[in-house]
Amino acid sequence: MKKEAKSQLHVLMDKYGQRLAQGKKRLEQIKVEEDVFLTKFKRLRKKVIHPVMKDIGNQLKKRGHEYRISEQEESVDAEGRTRNAKITMSIFPKGLDQSAYRPENTPSISFIATRDKKKIWVHGSSIMPTRGGTAGSRGEFNAAEITSDAVERKFLES
Repeated sequence: MKKEAKSQLHVLMDKYGQRLAQGKKRLEQIKVEEDVFLTKFKRLRKKVIHPVMKDIGNQLKKRGHEYRISEQEESVDAEGRTRNAKITMSIFPKGLDQSAYRPENTPSISFIATRDKKKIWVHGSSIMPTRGGTAGSRGEFNAAEITSDAVERKFLES
């Protein structure tokens, strides 16, 4: 290979190496941001969302209804990192046997954190056995928007 061509090839390969290193650095930064977001959600879930759900559930119990709060870490990626995390409050209105309820026909509200989008979305369902209802998205939030008041509002809207 001629000296000039060899030199040009080295320049091209150096540029490619720099782009590769920049891409790797950006991916590492994204992973750190996603980890921070998921950690923030887990803290919100424990300190804000769960206590509000429990307070609401206790009010419902005073009227004879039952509830259950569950927390989940969902879908692990190839590196073993949790992709999503959520908390769900399922409600069992009095007067109906709890054995009639299935996840798809139980009134509920979920707060779901999605690592790659760095958003928390709310899913609500008013579907009950033999009575119908609606289910779907109830909004999308940044972590900073999740307050006790916001959780209460979303519960009452669902």
